[in-house]
Amino acid sequence: MKRFLILISLLLVLAVAAGPASAFVVTATPSTVNVNDNVSIFVSTQALAVQSACVISVDYGDASGGVVNCAAGVTCNGYLNHNYIATGNYTVTATAGAPCVLGLDMLPPSDTTNVTVTCPPLTVTTSALPDGITGRPYSAQLLASGSGIGAWKLDEGELPDGLTLTTSGQIIGTPKAVGVFDFAVSVQKSCGPDVVTAGAVLSIRVDTPATADLHISRIQLSFDNGRPETTISRNQPGLRVHADLRFDGTGLLKGYWEVDGQMLAPVNQHLTYGKSLRLTTPAAPLLPTFVEGSHRVRLVITMPENEIPFPEAIYYVTSEESAADLTPLRPVGPANYAELVYAEQDFNWEGSGAAVYLVEFYARGSEEPLAAAYTRSPTYGLPDAILKEKFQPGETYSWRVKSFDSEGTLIGISEPLFFVFQ
Repeated sequence: MKRFLILISLLLVLAVAAGPASAFVVTATPSTVNVNDNVSIFVSTQALAVQSACVISVDYGDASGGVVNCAAGVTCNGYLNHNYIATGNYTVTATAGAPCVLGLDMLPPSDTTNVTVTCPPLTVTTSALPDGITGRPYSAQLLASGSGIGAWKLDEGELPDGLTLTTSGQIIGTPKAVGVFDFAVSVQKSCGPDVVTAGAVLSIRVDTPATADLHISRIQLSFDNGRPETTISRNQPGLRVHADLRFDGTGLLKGYWEVDGQMLAPVNQHLTYGKSLRLTTPAAPLLPTFVEGSHRVRLVITMPENEIPFPEAIYYVTSEESAADLTPLRPVGPANYAELVYAEQDFNWEGSGAAVYLVEFYARGSEEPLAAAYTRSPTYGLPDAILKEKFQPGETYSWRVKSFDSEGTLIGISEPLFFVFQ
């Protein structure tokens, strides 16, 4: 009996020395956060089951808190989410309330963990601003990292005369004087009850239009009627489109005239300082008027780069043939209803002193050209590539030629001649 009591005493000593088998804990993840970021708080009785239903209270350390409800007979684990609205160091305390009896041993009734709340860094990310031109509207947006950006202000220096800085960080206006203008700006951001400030030193260079790079500010298209749309008869001569450009600066203007998505003629012109320019579609090649329906014309500018849209001019070709007084052209060969070898062929006609000729080929019964080409001489060689792509042996085709003067006016036309490839 004495030995048994001694054994029991030793076991009690060891149990007291070892302490509880499991602990009551509270953790916070992450333990360092920015203002208004979420913190996940975890409360656990670890491996020990509570003996009866109870409540664990959690104090977030900022005069607010929450609770975790525990059911009897199971391990109690619970998550709470919290957002701190001010910077500081906070102690989170979880306390097990009565009648929480955790396991057979009394565990510590509370546990704590720490959370550090800081303000996110604020940085001005704008490092350079675009140059300005006197007399040209200017706009630039200052940028800073993060969200909830507050008011911008000018701290030191001066903006170019004619420009202002808005509280939203826009620099807008029309510069009035040339020069390089250095200045310092700052921006604020609320961080709970605190305010974070960031700043930067920037500059704007202002030049005159004469020394600035070429800049196109407007493109307006019109026909001879002064409007961007017109209706014409089939094969009506002299159709032209005009492009009125507003620009400043000096530089190379490059682009092309486009009809129905296909390039008609290139544009390549060096512009010196001015305000306006009129470009006109060339006399050759002419705007096509031999296909009925709507056609769209654009002046596409590839240099300088610009953000303005390219407007369209639209002309509608009716089925009525133009009644212009035309000089007959006399084809020389091949003869009418000639049977030709299926190979490259020359088509000839008597010259009339025209600036350019248009040769058109038609499939039998079709009113739209199968193929067409411009030439300055009274002859045209049908290339083998076009022959193989457009023409078939045994089929009947027709051809005719039109002549145009240096202004692009239709002055002559031949009767159609028929031929067949063997």
